[in-house]
Amino acid sequence: MVSPIPTSQLPIPTAKDVERFIRRVEITSSCWLMGGSQTRGGYVQFQYQGKRIMCHRFAYIAFEGDIPPDLEIDHLCRVTNCVNPDHLEPVTTKVNLKRDPNNLSTINATKTQCIRQHDLADAYLMPNGERRCLHCAKINNRLSYERNRKQVLQKSQQRKQRLRREKKATEAAGGEWRGPSF
Repeated sequence: MVSPIPTSQLPIPTAKDVERFIRRVEITSSCWLMGGSQTRGGYVQFQYQGKRIMCHRFAYIAFEGDIPPDLEIDHLCRVTNCVNPDHLEPVTTKVNLKRDPNNLSTINATKTQCIRQHDLADAYLMPNGERRCLHCAKINNRLSYERNRKQVLQKSQQRKQRLRREKKATEAAGGEWRGPSF
C-alpha cells in the first residue's frame, strides 16, 4: 500500500486536475465509483503532480479542502473505491477501525455472548480492554484447580513413599532415622 502523502505537500488541485479525475468516476445513485487498478485493500490510486495518491484522499482535498493532520479519510458508505465527498469524513485511526465491520476488535466489541453462549453483559474488562466472561473464567479456574490438585496430591504421595523407603533403608543399615533432610 502506498503511504499517504501529507496534504501539506500537495498543491491545491486545478480545475484541469479535477476534470481528469472526474472522467474516471462512475456516478451511481449513491456512490461515485473510481475506475482503475485497485490495491489489495480495494483502494484506487490516482496520478497527481507526478505522485500516486489514493483517490478518496484526492477527492476530499479537491472538494472539501485539506485533510487535518493526524486524521485519515473514512468511507461512511464502506465502499473503498467510492470518491463521493459526501461519503468521506476525516477521523482518527481509532474511530476508523471501530467503524470497520470486518475489524476483529469491532466484531468482538459487538458480541453479546461468549463461545459457550453465556451472556457477556456479565463480562469484566481486563486492564488491556479485553472482555472476559465471568462464567467461563470460573469454569476455567475450577478445571485448572482440579488439574493442579491431582498433580500436587501425586507429588505429595511420591514424596511420602520416598521418605518411607529412606527410613526403612536407614533402619535396616542400623542407623537412626532423623527425618527428611532438606
